[in-house]
Amino acid sequence: MTVGITLKRDGTIFGQPSITYSKLTGDADAQKRFVASVLASLAACTPVAITDALGGAIAGRRIFIRFESKAPQTRT
Repeated sequence: MTVGITLKRDGTIFGQPSITYSKLTGDADAQKRFVASVLASLAACTPVAITDALGGAIAGRRIFIRFESKAPQTRT
């Protein structure tokens, strides 16, 4: 899943994150849990600690973050 966000100068998210691509696997419940975990991770990681100079450079620009879910590995 790829999520697009826009940050303000202070590192907070401007507006709502948007899902720009998704190819979810598993049943409907697993898909809902994955999307919820992606949104929770964005909430937990913001505001982003950035310098004033970086904040001025990225403010208003779209940033895309790719999240992947891998199937659990089985032990042999």
